Amino acid sequence: MYCVGGGNGTENIPNTGNGKGTQDPGTIGNSGIAIVRVKVASGSFGPKTRSAVRTAHAARVENGVVRQVIVIPHLDDDDQKITAYCNRIGLPGTWVDTSYTGSRRGQYAGVGDTFTMTRSGGEFVSPEIETVEIEEPNV
Repeated sequence: MYCVGGGNGTENIPNTGNGKGTQDPGTIGNSGIAIVRVKVASGSFGPKTRSAVRTAHAARVENGVVRQVIVIPHLDDDDQKITAYCNRIGLPGTWVDTSYTGSRRGQYAGVGDTFTMTRSGGEFVSPEIETVEIEEPNV
């Protein structure tokens, strides 16, 4: 399965790999979107059963600001394991778990959100957006 992440959206693209359980480091283009390729070995779930790969989301945090969000294999919500995995596949930096459902850390991380470490494990906060009222011209 190819897992593509960028901003707040993700997209899954079918695997065309060799199915031998290898990992490809992926690429990062000028758009800042990371492509993480995870190739899962087939046949390990028995002759007539098949299981989907369990995935999770990770946010790259730089100076307290979320710079990138990607889809990765589930790593027990352990930030150290997540950072080690991302670094190993060629994505440097500090990576933390973020829940797509918002069940952990206050909300799902988005690029530009701030991340503050707390006793409960940390919290993502979106920037305040200033609203401007525009008056309609009298015609």
